[in-house]
Amino acid sequence: MRVTPEARAAICNDISLGLLLGGQGRRMGGPKEKLIGTNGQTLLEFQRERLSPHFPDLLLLGGEHNVEGHRSYPDPSPYEQMGPLAGLLAGLRNCKNPWLALLPIDCPCFPVDSFQDAWSKREPLAQFVGFTQAGAERQQWLPGLFHQSLIPAVECALQQERRALGALVKQSQHQYVTWESSQVSFEEAFTNLNTPEEAARYGYRWESQPH
Repeated sequence: MRVTPEARAAICNDISLGLLLGGQGRRMGGPKEKLIGTNGQTLLEFQRERLSPHFPDLLLLGGEHNVEGHRSYPDPSPYEQMGPLAGLLAGLRNCKNPWLALLPIDCPCFPVDSFQDAWSKREPLAQFVGFTQAGAERQQWLPGLFHQSLIPAVECALQQERRALGALVKQSQHQYVTWESSQVSFEEAFTNLNTPEEAARYGYRWESQPH
């Protein structure tokens, strides 16, 4: 099913977006949201600028930033520093809509339209909607769409110190939609900036590094 621009605009009002910040970034040398792009913007500024017009309810999750115009939520106590699952819990508890689109800060190429298309194709009982590549067995659950009915399951997993997001998804009413974006390939859309070298490949560096 093709989703018209008008329908996409309406869908935005039914989805909150949680931008999952990168913690302390010990492996990277600092928090990923502070990486500087070739245009002088930080990665956080870039993501906010491209996402804010599409999602009225945008939350910053898991970091220590208080950014004007956006609600910021650290990992909920006592689950600090317990990874994406803690950020997901903060988002689900505080989003204004039943559905939360969860996007890591370091996925600079993921197209906004894909969240909207996935939401339009969700099944009635789905608690999670992720993405799969046509003709392949690869499944991606982050970025993905998460329903607020998952809150008890997320709380239970964290209480038992089970941090794997994939395990939570498998135990939920989950659904995967086929990747159809014409803007970007499946591989590039789910690329994370996990190393300084990978960040540099996409035009990002630390402020102290030379151009």
